[in-house]
Amino acid sequence: MSGPPPPWHLRGTAHAALWLVPEDRLPPWPLAPGVRPLRFGRRRAVGVFWVDYRPGGTLAYRELLVALAVRHGTAIGGCAVEAWVDDARSAEAGRALWGIPKRLATLSFGPAAPVPPGSSTPPGAPSAAPTPPGTSPAAPKPPDTAPPSAPAPPAAPPDSPGRGAPPPPAGPLAEEAPPGGGRVPPVAALHRPLLRLPGRLPVRARLFQPAADSYGSPREVPLRATGGLWLTRTRLRTAPGAPLGYLAGLRPLVACTLRDFDFTIGRAARPPRPR
Repeated sequence: MSGPPPPWHLRGTAHAALWLVPEDRLPPWPLAPGVRPLRFGRRRAVGVFWVDYRPGGTLAYRELLVALAVRHGTAIGGCAVEAWVDDARSAEAGRALWGIPKRLATLSFGPAAPVPPGSSTPPGAPSAAPTPPGTSPAAPKPPDTAPPSAPAPPAAPPDSPGRGAPPPPAGPLAEEAPPGGGRVPPVAALHRPLLRLPGRLPVRARLFQPAADSYGSPREVPLRATGGLWLTRTRLRTAPGAPLGYLAGLRPLVACTLRDFDFTIGRAARPPRPR
């Protein structure tokens, strides 16, 4: 495994949205034994996360991740069922350490911009294209505080007044090349900030991922984060057959952005016991 050992300490900005999706729309995602989806009638809760991990942490990369809300015994958590990243070390280590099904992709984030009349892409949605197996991810794009064609401005210091200003709407577009050639329809998202909540919100959660052999107990992955929370409105454009196609035509129940977060995933490996 070429990636760093756990735990990973990461920093950056995350956009998230939660959908309640009819269960007959969803793929048959594999879950670990004893792990069951949370059900709301005939619907299931699906969270989508667009994350820009910035320099200064264990790794710097971008990620589009889908998590299904699940129950393991009396514990509530999530199972990462789909993920795209633009860093090979994150992809390999995520699969090996935690059983997260990461695939390589090209991802970019940018602010909102005017869209020509007749365009079907949400305003300001930059490109994020999952690449076929065996190809290399594209060069990293500027962070979501700058247009893709412009150099990124310096980050604001922790006490800078600029940190309280509304962030520009941002979000990725994704299009994937199927193994047989051709293209599948793209998916695009726009995250528009509405209201900033005071302080820095602490968040704790856990993933229950299938074991390497698919038969053992689930791998429990602890997650801890703190960051500035914005309530947002997320607009998603996708289609059947595209990434996130099962969300086509649905509106998210709630959406938010966690800015300038500090995030820890996993726990340190325990040393072997002396014999």
